[in-house]
Amino acid sequence: MLVGTGMISSTYVVVCNKLPDVSIVGVVSRSGRCPKNLSVPVFDSLANVKVAFDAIIIATPNGTHCDLIEEAAKMGKHSLVEKPLDITPEACDRIAKVSRQQKVEVSKVCLRRPTKRLFQGKMHAFF
Repeated sequence: MLVGTGMISSTYVVVCNKLPDVSIVGVVSRSGRCPKNLSVPVFDSLANVKVAFDAIIIATPNGTHCDLIEEAAKMGKHSLVEKPLDITPEACDRIAKVSRQQKVEVSKVCLRRPTKRLFQGKMHAFF
């Protein structure tokens, strides 16, 4: 389940389409939009999702991450969140607590775009 349809969401669509065991089955969007090259149901909130899913990818503004992770965790769903995890230490503590209590995984992504320096180094180590 992709939560958020801002600019970074299209990157997640591209990446998920390349992974054989991953599929985006729906989108949660305040605007009601779906990212390009994705044809799935759109929901206005996690609570209103009507399709089965295992995890959420959070691509929303930074201050919204904690509440979304807590909501997903209480549903027994794992979370992959675009950096930062959240914007305050207290929110990060809440995320750690709820993920332990609900026994779900929470991972943060920090995309690294290829740079000249990466290409000069041992690029194979990243793949």
